[in-house]
Amino acid sequence: MSDRHSTATAATTVDELEPEFSSIVLLNGQSVSPAASSSSRWKLPYIKKTIIDESCPPPPFIAITETWLKSYMTDAQVTLANYQTLRSDRPTRVGGGCLLYVHDQLVITETDSYADAQNNMVMCYVKSCHTLCATVYRPPGPDSPGFKSLLENLQSHIDEISESGTSPDIYITGDFNYPDWDWNQNSPEAGMETHGKYLAEFIDRNFLTQMVKNPT
Repeated sequence: MSDRHSTATAATTVDELEPEFSSIVLLNGQSVSPAASSSSRWKLPYIKKTIIDESCPPPPFIAITETWLKSYMTDAQVTLANYQTLRSDRPTRVGGGCLLYVHDQLVITETDSYADAQNNMVMCYVKSCHTLCATVYRPPGPDSPGFKSLLENLQSHIDEISESGTSPDIYITGDFNYPDWDWNQNSPEAGMETHGKYLAEFIDRNFLTQMVKNPT
């Protein structure tokens, strides 16, 4: 999702301000565990080879959901060359988690993360291009109080940055798991109003536009 103050695609605003960059990348990792015993340890090297090394110019942000990382796994184990690593790990249950890689040429002004037993969020603000980028993971099922807290946390950063008089360009990536949504209307389908109430309010408040309207 991106705000309506930016242009047609989520990449364009960053591209105009930072010409050396290409599109924002979003991936569902289904585990990017670096453990030697993990069958997923090949994924980050593959991302580096196919997305970073072969992209010209490179993406400014790479967002990955369902990382399945744990606190004992260090940032050094999941680093990508020329990128800063931001993450939010699920503290207890298996699954979930978010990674946000920010290119080294973008100086991060502010960053924050949120994690509970179900939901994850990590965000950053880059003052040089007045851009806030976040990635979110919300599991399937009804909204939880934690998801409301996650959006409130994110909203507080947007409001604080906007106090300067100009709203930042906002890019919210992630997995929201709302199969019963009408993304053309940015609202739940009839009979499913309890699914997505908090997100619908967040979208309306920040003038966001859904960029991906088909199942992924």
